[in-house]
Amino acid sequence: MAFWSWSSDWVEVVALLVLIGGFILSAFADSLAIKLILIFIVGIMFGRVWFLFKKRGKLALSSLIAGFLLGFLVGNLLDNIGEIVLVFFAGLFVGYYIHKKKLIKII
Repeated sequence: MAFWSWSSDWVEVVALLVLIGGFILSAFADSLAIKLILIFIVGIMFGRVWFLFKKRGKLALSSLIAGFLLGFLVGNLLDNIGEIVLVFFAGLFVGYYIHKKKLIKII
């Protein structure tokens, strides 16, 4: 048996990459306003992905969302973490809602 298998461990690898990406994104944003705009846009994108994969892969997608959010929050230890989490989940809800109500057409 192999030590590592891509077919069974891909979620952890991608979640780690997303965590690093979230940290880098938050580390290079200068002001809190820019960070909140970025996290809202990313929340909308994750809301779209959540809508597309609503029938399957919820655990893997939850791991990716948690990885990104954790990486973003680690990069923002000095800012208001509650605001960032609230804006992220607001973006997630908005992204899911606009796809559920078919305000944006999925190709």
